[in-house]
Amino acid sequence: MDLYVLFEHAAGFGLFRVKEFEDIGSLLPQVEASVTDLSKFNSVVKLIGFAPFKTALSALDNINSVSEGVLPEDLKLFLETYLPKSTKKV
Repeated sequence: MDLYVLFEHAAGFGLFRVKEFEDIGSLLPQVEASVTDLSKFNSVVKLIGFAPFKTALSALDNINSVSEGVLPEDLKLFLETYLPKSTKKV
């Protein structure tokens, strides 16, 4: 089973695939330590895709929608583009 992590940032949406995991709790110290070391971070996750926001207004609209539990069209298209087609449940 693949685990994907959606990263929402003021610059855009990022999608990462977690390379190895056993339990979310067991990854926490590893992830925290890897934030400052790119090689360690790359051993835990792999960037699948990034979609930058085109304008500040677009960024605000998208993040507000996400915070309200609404799937913005930009995010829907991003996920359809970068998530594997064989993923049955996301």
